[in-house]
Amino acid sequence: MKKLGLAVGILFAVTGFIAISVSSVSASDGFNVSLGVKGWANQWETSFFFNDSSFAGKNIKVTTDSKFVAIPVLAVKYGNVFISGSYYAKTNFTFNKFNYRATYSTVGTITETLESSADRSEWDANIGYYIHPSVALSVGYKNITQDYTQTVSSPGITYSQPTTTSTTEIRGPTVGIIANKSIGSGFGLYGNISYGWLKAKYTGVSTEDNSSYTLTDTGFNYMFGSIPLLINLGYRYQAMYTDASPGLKAPDITTGFVLGANLVF
Repeated sequence: MKKLGLAVGILFAVTGFIAISVSSVSASDGFNVSLGVKGWANQWETSFFFNDSSFAGKNIKVTTDSKFVAIPVLAVKYGNVFISGSYYAKTNFTFNKFNYRATYSTVGTITETLESSADRSEWDANIGYYIHPSVALSVGYKNITQDYTQTVSSPGITYSQPTTTSTTEIRGPTVGIIANKSIGSGFGLYGNISYGWLKAKYTGVSTEDNSSYTLTDTGFNYMFGSIPLLINLGYRYQAMYTDASPGLKAPDITTGFVLGANLVF
């Protein structure tokens, strides 16, 4: 997978394009294969839960700088039926650090600083059917892996284990609707909306939390007349809300512009 991610990165650097969208698959009869790469300039916002008096059991939201991720995508279509998949290669993000108060029996109440980073990777697989030349319905499976590294510090305090690691895996079934509309002269509009019923599993915890998943990916595309190349520019919003504790949903949101290209064979 690392070699695949490197190859995709080189391809993007050479071509200057990003993204294949499933919505770009032709709805005409016959067999075709769409192959390309989608580039997502995405910013990640997630949250950490602190059950202490300073936060009253609330989530603390943290964000990262925007990172570009090249995502290879493959779609195969026969008649009105298609299958597709994509892979978001492991990418490291650094969150903004923040301070909070914690109470220990040995030193009392102190202010601590938490610094966090995470490696994030994703993949999805889908199968769908065109109910109209411009509209398709799909069912699929989504898997998101987040490997966290966190370091805690406080002035004058020595910790026996200041840095810890953990993994959160969120996965489950999804449903979606895909649409595209020509507006003339090779230009068009596209849209992809998905919803999922995912489960979140954490390192060292046997139970799982429910997590609702929403994805919207919409924008403009352009099909070249002389070659089977379609490019698109849009905006992608992906959100999960996990039942972290009774009455409390922990948000995990990734957003950013998408620029892409794909060939249809």
